[in-house]
Amino acid sequence: MTDKVPTFNRRMIQVISLFVLTLASFVPTASVFADSSGVPDVKQGVDQPFGEYLAGLHAAIHNDIHVAADFHEQALALDPENEMILRKSFALFISDGRYNQALKSGHKLTELKVADSMVRMFLFLEKAKAADYDGALAD
Repeated sequence: MTDKVPTFNRRMIQVISLFVLTLASFVPTASVFADSSGVPDVKQGVDQPFGEYLAGLHAAIHNDIHVAADFHEQALALDPENEMILRKSFALFISDGRYNQALKSGHKLTELKVADSMVRMFLFLEKAKAADYDGALAD
């Protein structure tokens, strides 16, 4: 009985190398978070909305809209100018019945000049509801 040792061809080695390089690019180094004194400052990496955003996406995929909207609200607090988070949050806020938050997000998206038909329709309906028919038609 002979044990076969797998042979690596050139293509397999290239794929493995690419995988290792890709994986290594995601590993943060202390120098990225170091201030001028050379002491690592972990707080710089903490104020990013990635965890909240991904948790919100996970909750939305599993149809837990309320929890998804909560996580997106937290992500917006950390990065209120992020168009992607604003768009997802806007839809989640409407789905969860948080119309005041959806209105704020909609205005922010309009301020950032993000073209979104759902945002425009929502803002139109809000103006029509407030009997601002001229304003609704102007936008």
